Formats: sequence, structure tokens, C-alpha cells
Amino acid sequence: MRTKLLDGLADVGANMPSLDIEYDSILAKETHQIIVNEKWPSLEQARKEMLLPYFSPDEDWWGNAIIDD
Repeated sequence: MRTKLLDGLADVGANMPSLDIEYDSILAKETHQIIVNEKWPSLEQARKEMLLPYFSPDEDWWGNAIIDD
């Protein structure tokens, strides 16, 4: 069955995924930890502030967000 599938994919010129030689699992784990421990909590805090009853966005509210990458 596998051979038939692979032959069919080859016949139609399907692109097949290949191993990413630049992938670093340690860096991926570190990035995930930064997202979970730093980014998500700050985004959650901003969301909570937006839901407060006295929150009043300015006219250019979306333009006021300071992005620090």
C-alpha cells in the first residue's frame, strides 16, 4: 500500500517534505518556553485590562500598542 501511495505521489509530481537540517530542537524548546512564560502572560494581562469596565480605547487605539521584538 505504501509503495502504491508513493508511486502515485511521484506520478503527480507531489512535493514531499524533507528533513530540515537547520532545525535545532534545543532552540525550539527555548523559544517555546519564552512564549509560554513571557509572551502569553503579558498578552493575557493586556486582554484582562481591555475587559475592565472602565477601559476606554483611544481613537487610534491599535496604533498605540508599542511592539518590542
